[in-house]
Amino acid sequence: MQSSNWQKIAPKNTAKRNGWRLGASITALLSIGGGVLVNLWLNPPTQNSNLSANANAKASSDLVQYRYGEVQLEAVTEAGKLTAVNLLTATASPGYEPAFQLLQEAALAAQGTDFQNISGATFSSKAFKEALANAIGKIK
Repeated sequence: MQSSNWQKIAPKNTAKRNGWRLGASITALLSIGGGVLVNLWLNPPTQNSNLSANANAKASSDLVQYRYGEVQLEAVTEAGKLTAVNLLTATASPGYEPAFQLLQEAALAAQGTDFQNISGATFSSKAFKEALANAIGKIK
């Protein structure tokens, strides 16, 4: 009797075929987790410089020099709230000066230095936060 080719076909082993999906899923999760850890390492949370409740004052920071320029600012508070951050000196590489406007807005929204760095302007962001913390420290 002639055997049929149909009878010789082995059932498909789906466990072997789907094994790559598990590996790909694990790799994707590790990549995302690694990205989050690298972000936290490069942009650590900063200590928010809280203001005292009755502070109505203004103070200028020391001049903070960094790789691409220097930053000096004035912090203004009313009733314990940060109401203005005035730039006295803010230099950066050409094209990066607009970052300081965004940093001023972020500082007012966060009421201190606890805000994210601006992508592409990491050095300017860190210098701005250092100057702001210095000015707020003088108000306390």
